[in-house]
Parts: sequence; C-alpha cells; structure tokens
Amino acid sequence: MNKALTALAAAFAAVACAAAATPSPPATPAPLAPVTQAVFQPAHADAEPLACAIEARNTARGVEVSAYVTAAHPFDGEFDFTIAKSGAAGASDIVQGGEISLAPGESDRIGVAEFSLERRARFRANLEIIGADGEVCRDVLRG
Repeated sequence: MNKALTALAAAFAAVACAAAATPSPPATPAPLAPVTQAVFQPAHADAEPLACAIEARNTARGVEVSAYVTAAHPFDGEFDFTIAKSGAAGASDIVQGGEISLAPGESDRIGVAEFSLERRARFRANLEIIGADGEVCRDVLRG
C-alpha cells in the first residue's frame, strides 16, 4: 500500500510540474470601443459670447477627456468639470473646477483627465461654466 501511495504521489507531482512548465498564452486585452468625440470650434465675434465643449480621445492607457472654453468677449467666471466612470471594476468620479478669466477671442483647455476604460465600462463627462454676469455654457459627453 505504501508503494502505491508513493507511486500515486509521484504521478501527481509529475503532472503538477508539467502543468507549471507549460506556459499559458498571454491574455489579449479587449479593444476599446470608440469614444464619441466632439469637435471644438472657438467662438467668433458674431457667435455666442461663450462656447464650451468636451472632447475625448483614445490613448495607449485608456481615454483622455478634456474641457475647453472660448469667449468672444471678456469673460470672468467659474467652471465645474466632472467625469463619472462605471464598469465591472467599479465606479469612480473625477471632479475639477475653479475660476477662469478670458480675454476677447481667447480659448483655453480648463480641465483634463486620463483614465483606463476597460471593456464595457462607460463614462459621462459634464462641463458647466457660469459667468459673473450669469452667462452659462454646458456640455455633456458620454463614452
């Protein structure tokens, strides 16, 4: 009986060693779904006094989401830029904000965030700009 157990243990050890020595093929990451992208066009003198946009682009590490603003006239105000991401790995929020001041015709990227976006994960980016005189500009981007 002892010889049978020793032989059985030796057989299990040989199988375990063979399994450990056999390399498994590398996991291929799932391709990212294309991200919806806005095309930001600066305001012109005859356009709305304030224009804003959110743009997204795929990167090697995931996705980069940026918030832009342009003013046809002098502008002082504040902005809130939030990104909510959810997926199988969990959920997270990115919140940026602050004061902005623009000269006539000036454009600026006022917020940016880069994050991973695993398969079937989604995000929603919101931008709200409120001027000292009550001007409001909003944009939303889902990806």
